[in-house]
Formats: sequence, C-alpha cells, structure tokens
Amino acid sequence: SLAAAEATGQRFLQELGAADIEAARSMPVDRILEAVIGSGTLKFAPLVDGDIVRGSNVQLYRAGLFNDTPILLGFNSDDRDSDIPASATSAAFEEQYRSLPPACGPLAKTVVAGYPHGTDAAAAKASKDLKRDAGYGWQSWTWAHLHVRKGKGAVYLYYFDVRSPKWPD
Repeated sequence: SLAAAEATGQRFLQELGAADIEAARSMPVDRILEAVIGSGTLKFAPLVDGDIVRGSNVQLYRAGLFNDTPILLGFNSDDRDSDIPASATSAAFEEQYRSLPPACGPLAKTVVAGYPHGTDAAAAKASKDLKRDAGYGWQSWTWAHLHVRKGKGAVYLYYFDVRSPKWPD
C-alpha cells in the first residue's frame, strides 16, 4: 500500500540520519548504497500504484501489456552466495522447510528433496542453491515462459555456472 511504502521511506530516512528527502539527496552515494544493500536485505520494492506501475509483471504479461521485444534473462550459479547462514546444518535446513506454512503447497517436501542436505556442508550448499533458485531461477524461468506464451519476440534464457571473484572487505 502507499501508506506502507511511505512508512518504509520514513524508516529509511531515519536510518540514514536524514531529516527529509532533500537531505538524503545531498548525501554521498556510497552512504546511500551501504544503507540499502549493506545489510544484505533489500528494503524497497516497486509500489503498484495503478498509474506508473500498473500491475505486477505477471499481471501485465497475462493481460498482454508489455513490450514485445526479444529478451535476454537468467541467473548465475553463485547468485545469493552471501546468503549462506552461519548456522547452516542438515537439521536446521530440514526444520526450516518442514515448518513452511500450508500455503507453500504440498510440493514443498518434493522441492526440498531435490537439494541434498545430509551433512552440514551439503546443507550450506543446499541452502544457497535453493535460495538462488527460488530468488532468481524461478523468476527467470517464469518470465521466459510468460514471454513465450504471450509474445512473439525471441527469448534467450541463460544460466552461467561461473564463480565471481570475491570482493575484498
């Protein structure tokens, strides 16, 4: 909702120590970026307002309201690499997905079974891989399939299995 988006913006200004949006605009970009991505969690999302953002991507594709051009999309093997929890254990992985709400569907157990997690090391990898696939892979695949079904433009879907260099701290 607009009210929730405005509340998020106000909390963000407080975290920055900015009195208002004008004060935030005068801050160095590095400070803004650190506040946005420094914690590893995205604090913002598009607000479907019906005017500028008229709906979710899925809603717009289903209604045929998109630019029908060739698209290139995909993801990388190490996307979400920094999301491996420090306490990744086989038992914790199993518990996390065993306790999913029923709304996640009856296939949750089947999905989790596709990510071997019998040892703590395997559970750390399974945790990263499942988050990557859910956070990037599923969206890329879904977008590609919607474009194929609803559009005429070519679709190029990639998966790069290359590790990026670690950035220095």
